[in-house]
Amino acid sequence: MGFSGAPVPSGTEEIINGGSILYPRSSAFGSSESGALTSGTVYLTYWIASISQVITKIKTSVGGTAAAGLTTATIGIYSIDVNNNLALIASIGNLAGTIWITPFNSYIEALNVPFVKQKGIRYAVGNLAIGATPPSLYGQQYNSVLGADAPILAGTFPGQASLPSFIASASVQNSFQICNLELLQ
Repeated sequence: MGFSGAPVPSGTEEIINGGSILYPRSSAFGSSESGALTSGTVYLTYWIASISQVITKIKTSVGGTAAAGLTTATIGIYSIDVNNNLALIASIGNLAGTIWITPFNSYIEALNVPFVKQKGIRYAVGNLAIGATPPSLYGQQYNSVLGADAPILAGTFPGQASLPSFIASASVQNSFQICNLELLQ
């Protein structure tokens, strides 16, 4: 399940001790929050792995708007097939009430199964918050016109009641919000 399209966009994965950062912190300075999540919408951040490694945890960081009154708060990792369809391969489960509840705070959560990230393979991370006040997560916003060029860097999949196990590529809407994430061993 690889991606055979355009090369890796520069700077999308920075290698750190014990993992990697998607859309590194160095490129996030000055861009701050990617914007508040919309309830029931899966926010997808795509990347191509630059090294192979086993990932067991994921880290996200909240901006100025903390989550409140959520019934669902979860993150999933998706593999992407040759047709750009997404299949869920690992997640953190539903952590409503415990994740994203403090502004300007980071959260490290264990995946339900280890994820073996393979160099050169395209993946996506999906964030989903359902409830009264979804959080704003740190990340970047970019020009949505330029962001529509293949391969897309970010997308959304609205109208969800839980993290979907499969997302057809035709159902993904272009987005201008990229969430900064750390994948940890």
